[in-house]
Amino acid sequence: MPPIEVPYQVEIRMKATPLKQIAFPFRVSKEEGSPKEILFPKETRKEKVFKNLIDYALDRKEFLEKTTVEVSATVSQWWPGGPEPFLHLMPENLIDGYWGPRSQWIDDSWSTWIILDLHRIKSIGAVIWGSVLDSGRVPSTYSFFASRDGVDWQKIKRVEKNNDWEKIEIFDKPIEARYLKMVIDVTSRGDFALLEELEIVGFPAAKIFNFYQDREKLIQDSQRLFSYIPSPKELDYALSSGIKWGWGALSWETNTYWDDSCFSDFLYLVDGEYHTYTLEIRESERYSSPGEFLAKFLTKIKLDLGEYPAQYEIDYIKLKPKYKIAREKDEIKNP
Repeated sequence: MPPIEVPYQVEIRMKATPLKQIAFPFRVSKEEGSPKEILFPKETRKEKVFKNLIDYALDRKEFLEKTTVEVSATVSQWWPGGPEPFLHLMPENLIDGYWGPRSQWIDDSWSTWIILDLHRIKSIGAVIWGSVLDSGRVPSTYSFFASRDGVDWQKIKRVEKNNDWEKIEIFDKPIEARYLKMVIDVTSRGDFALLEELEIVGFPAAKIFNFYQDREKLIQDSQRLFSYIPSPKELDYALSSGIKWGWGALSWETNTYWDDSCFSDFLYLVDGEYHTYTLEIRESERYSSPGEFLAKFLTKIKLDLGEYPAQYEIDYIKLKPKYKIAREKDEIKNP
């Protein structure tokens, strides 16, 4: 039978209204528990890094919203009637923006490939991918190919004897393509490949790698980029570029344990209107010890709305059933 999941979601109704007056340089509160502001590289101008973070944040938002994925095969478990994929290792995990044990994909073939479809021809400047530290499934020899139509492929980079479990692959020049394919020939110890994320970075957004070499810090800073705004010019650049939204995060704790993958990110609009957001609690028996899941319950939920300079009003935060509950016999279509 499929793995048991938490049968409810979190629903939030809130509004965010932009602040009309801001003192520059704008900094988030230094009170205990407040998010830390971005630590810009000392040798660079903060204004330049800020603008590049804006470009990357916009590029990543488009990638997460519009990209689809196709893979060679997904690791399966045997069910009566045929093999079915492990439901917690689906290909969609490669493009969901998360990393950690709750968002991984494992291949199930000796010819591993992943194809990302951007759904439009775009200038591609780099690729970010991540696996698991000290795993035997880390890509060691692999290649990247690009295509405008999904039929004719051009090899753009090959890597051999890689020892890094996560990597930023910067291409020699921008590649005009709609599709990008990663082909993995060999892994670190010969096991089937495992990836938790594969992200295309467009150009000029890839210029951000002049300042960042750590993918986790880059993503965190891009989601809290308003923690430090150097001057009105940078804020105007962000707003004119279309960033009228903020990043929020819902995290939770249970009575059994906590780890840094117990969270769900979401984008919220900053327009002075109420909106409703439904977030998944990514818990199932796959993330519990044997016999532990049915005794597990939530002990704390935390909502972090980041650092967008706005005034927030929360109407409610509540748990709601993930699946419709039939109240009458005639509502049950398949008794």
